[in-house]
Amino acid sequence: DQKIKQFPVIYIAEQVDFVFEEQALDAGVNTVIHLPASIDFIHKKILVLIDQYQFQYQSKIEVLRDNLDKNPILTMHEKVVRKGLEIIKNQLGNPDFNVDKLIIELGISRTKCYRVFKKVMHQSPSDIIMNLRLQKAEQLLILGHLNISEISFECGINDPKYFSRLFKKHFNESPKSFQKRQKIKM
Repeated sequence: DQKIKQFPVIYIAEQVDFVFEEQALDAGVNTVIHLPASIDFIHKKILVLIDQYQFQYQSKIEVLRDNLDKNPILTMHEKVVRKGLEIIKNQLGNPDFNVDKLIIELGISRTKCYRVFKKVMHQSPSDIIMNLRLQKAEQLLILGHLNISEISFECGINDPKYFSRLFKKHFNESPKSFQKRQKIKM
């Protein structure tokens, strides 16, 4: 199984060296940019890589959900993750919901919960909870019907400032600028 990278990697080079570029790509570098390059070009390249990363992450979760929904023969780990994702989905707006509550709902130990989610999803249960909350926030921001504070509460995060920091860390953009950019697209 391929693990999802934590973030895209860019190497900026002053000289063209195709052998080095090939080695860099083999080592996991997503793209090589040759100088001189304009700031706008570098910025666009970064945005494209971030969009690709987010799409790959979203696709991985959707593929897993589809496989779990379609595949009647599931491993025990997949069954636990399937049940866990349903519980998480139903609790996204609950600010008191966390891994401890998930463990109680699943009826398994903390260690087993962590191992099962890491094996199937390549992420810890707490990361999955936060990522799904931020995906919900992204969808609500795109819809544009709620303000940032309301979206924060809808996603189970009681502190809008903390929510904004998490969103910016995850999407490399504040919720407000993300929402403005979405309105411009429409």
